[in-house]
Amino acid sequence: MSPRPFSPHAFRYLAITIFFIAAAGYVTYQFSGLVHAPTLTINAPAAGAMVSDELLTVSGRADRLTKLTINNEPLVLSNGGIFETKLLLATGYNIINFSGVDRFGRIVEKQWPVVYEPKILNS
Repeated sequence: MSPRPFSPHAFRYLAITIFFIAAAGYVTYQFSGLVHAPTLTINAPAAGAMVSDELLTVSGRADRLTKLTINNEPLVLSNGGIFETKLLLATGYNIINFSGVDRFGRIVEKQWPVVYEPKILNS
């Protein structure tokens, strides 16, 4: 008869140890979301940019946010928090309002100025 590699008693201790290590990892992961504040990064356009096209592409990344609005319009985030949308600008000075909320209710807000000057065509 060959010896058993694990006795039932040793196997029980191994299973309990693995369970507690997994539980500790899960708690640490969940706690990190509470410790680290949500962030909102605007990639385009640059703040204060002067543009000549009235249809502006706005893009960026929202880390640890569950909801994001741009000028009070909800925006869908990709799995990585990447977003991109197009906005119609008024002539002159425009402010783009970003507002995001994480799963703990913490709010991130940014105001992003952009100046739209239409191209003047020479006749």
